[in-house]
Amino acid sequence: MEERLAKLESDLNYQIEDLGAKKQETERNFRAKNAETRVNLDKLQTEIQRLTGKVEELEYKLSQFSSLADQNQKLLSGYNQPAGGDTAQGNTGQQVDQNSVTGLGQPQDQQNAANDASKPAKTSPAEQPEGPDLYDSSKKMFDEGKFKESRAGFQKFIKAEPKSPKAASAQYWIADSYYKEQEYEKAALEYETIIKKYPKNNKAPAAYLKQAYAFEKVGEKATAVDVLKELVKKYPDSKEAEIASKKIKSMGK
Repeated sequence: MEERLAKLESDLNYQIEDLGAKKQETERNFRAKNAETRVNLDKLQTEIQRLTGKVEELEYKLSQFSSLADQNQKLLSGYNQPAGGDTAQGNTGQQVDQNSVTGLGQPQDQQNAANDASKPAKTSPAEQPEGPDLYDSSKKMFDEGKFKESRAGFQKFIKAEPKSPKAASAQYWIADSYYKEQEYEKAALEYETIIKKYPKNNKAPAAYLKQAYAFEKVGEKATAVDVLKELVKKYPDSKEAEIASKKIKSMGK
């Protein structure tokens, strides 16, 4: 009887641990989905703002076009009226005025030069850093506060060197750049990438800690505490775990 009770107790403990692990995984997936939803909403709002700006720009250009059309119509009306005297000379003068408005009076070479000047200068492929140089230049931009540019560089580095020892660090700086810009939902999502993709890297404990801070910033304090507890459990000897323990106490959990 005692053996049976002991076996039942052992089985029950195992089931409890298994349920606890599944619960943690479910909560983590929920947090990730929640952060992803927030990011998608932000992207949608940004796209709506961009499209609204485009509509306003088109409306402005349309009004300018209408104004120009009115001016051309007036010039054409004056051109068609007999001027008397040296008619050919008068018409020539009016044609010059009309061309100055429409922009058709410029020689072709001048128009081509103007078009070329308006185009952005192309960057030579040789000027784009690659490999370790790309990582270093991206980190330099991060340190200078050029977060958008540094993100683009780190993303390019990860794509080109996915197995590099610096790939996890590059991903961390991508997440941190969003955190610096106070884009906390996006930051939490990028920290999650480190947690899942590079769990054995020394950046993983820091990713847990900063993700908890990001959740706290958006008012998800309960989720932040869960992340901190998970950090302490998985990396108990890390300096981040020590900070997390103190943070949990300060939050009264």
